[in-house]
Amino acid sequence: MKAKQDGRTAKQKQSDKNVAKLTIDKLAKEKAASDASWAEAKRHNDSVKATPEWQELERRKKLNEANYQGAQNASVVTLKNTSGSSIYVGSSSSHNKGVEVPAGGTAKWECKQDAYIQNHTYNGGTHRYSSTSTKVYSANSGCGNTITIR
Repeated sequence: MKAKQDGRTAKQKQSDKNVAKLTIDKLAKEKAASDASWAEAKRHNDSVKATPEWQELERRKKLNEANYQGAQNASVVTLKNTSGSSIYVGSSSSHNKGVEVPAGGTAKWECKQDAYIQNHTYNGGTHRYSSTSTKVYSANSGCGNTITIR
């Protein structure tokens, strides 16, 4: 193979260099065209975003998001766990898994329901949950607030 390459004429070798240069030039032109296309799209987007209609739309989107968050906060209470282990909170006499409140973390709870600590047991590959009589939150008593569980 090496002998075959060494046996090539100067004209053949120059031809290879020309092809390589043409390929590099072609790639550079394609990149320049792509960059120009992106720049044109950015100019267009910036001009659209500068219009009063766009500004009003953005203002309304922010207002709607703030109203949504306010409504969400009014219908839930945040349960904060300051103990060293995760706890489970469920509704009265529930045997279904409630909400896990991780150690040092928080969880959201529906404001309209009482919240009770749940016992969690694991036996033979089965998780069991049962609400205790320990109430940590009374319905509609702290909507939008944070309740600390110790």
